[in-house]
Amino acid sequence: MDTIKELALRSARTALTKELKDKFKLDKMANMNPGSLEEWPISQQKELFQLFDGHEKLIGVELKSSFLMTPIKSVSGIFFPTESNYENCMLCPRGACPGRKAPYDEKLYTKKYAL
Repeated sequence: MDTIKELALRSARTALTKELKDKFKLDKMANMNPGSLEEWPISQQKELFQLFDGHEKLIGVELKSSFLMTPIKSVSGIFFPTESNYENCMLCPRGACPGRKAPYDEKLYTKKYAL
């Protein structure tokens, strides 16, 4: 069942990405989500959900006090136009990630996080 849910989620994300690119005439788009990078901790789900201004029931997703969402396999974040082929995964050194969309880029990570 979990695999079926994951495939449904991927299909929905693909459809949304295509719709946004078509509607706004974008060649490239990237996305980010709370909890994916150090600068955007999962606790900021709360601020993201505040943008819905109480309309969460319309989309059928609820934010729990743990900052996780129900139903499971729900995702949140922002899409934005870009000129590069950016993926959050490029800045994530975690090795065995089943959802990895791009290889880890140590040079980019060092450039971004080196003090």
